[in-house]
Parts: sequence; C-alpha cells; structure tokens
Amino acid sequence: MAFQTTVVSAMTMRASIAWAASLAAFVLGSQVIRRRADRDRFLDLMLWAITVLGACAMLQAYSVPIRVFGLFPAESSVVGTMFYKNQFAALMELGAPLALWRILKGKVIEGGICFAIMFAATVTSLSRAGTILVLAELFVFLAI
Repeated sequence: MAFQTTVVSAMTMRASIAWAASLAAFVLGSQVIRRRADRDRFLDLMLWAITVLGACAMLQAYSVPIRVFGLFPAESSVVGTMFYKNQFAALMELGAPLALWRILKGKVIEGGICFAIMFAATVTSLSRAGTILVLAELFVFLAI
C-alpha cells in the first residue's frame, strides 16, 4: 500500500489485518503452551474436539433436513461446521496425526478410535482429496 501498487486498497488492508491477527495469535499461543504439560493438554483437547466434531458431522450427513449440531438449519454443502466438504476434510487431516501420535505414545485404543472416527467422517464428507490424504497419513505412519 505504501508503494500504491494494490488495486483495491481496502481489501489489501483487510488481508493485512487478518495476517497480523494470525501472527499475534501464533505468538500468544506459542507463549501459552510453552511447557510440555500445557502443550499435551492442548493437543488432547484438540484431538477430542476434532473427534467429536467428526462424529457430529457423520450424524448430520444422514439427518433430514440438514442441521448443524441438530439445531441450526444448513445447506447441503455444509459438513460439520464448515461451509465446504474440503475445508472439513482439511480439519480432519490436521487431527489425524494427533490420533496417530497417541497410538505411538501407547494409547492404541484411544488413538485408533479417534483416527477411525476422523477417517469415517472424511469419507462421509465425500471429499476425495481429503480421503486420499488421510489414507496417505496412515500409510506414512505405518511406514515409520
């Protein structure tokens, strides 16, 4: 914007503010979960939240009319709380390594159940790329 090379300065400013807010959230988050116990607690919370969201999304896929959490009316493209199936699949792709890591830490049943729910939710969302990537994560985990 200082060089006046942007086409729509308002959109550039909005994007700059969003990136600055993301940077602030990252720095704050890295300070909050600095200790290992806090980080493990955060990752456990994230794993279970994504697993519950995946289970709710599977139930939502088979409900008529489609409602988010059974409360809010939604369009057919909404999966879980995401507006598009590939966004939902990307969230499942982020959570799957957490479940696989739990398996490596010795909690095989918990990690396996969480991964199975996330994989099933990805398949239910009908995201081809998401399903392929979650399977790729599983194959990489098995190769390691």
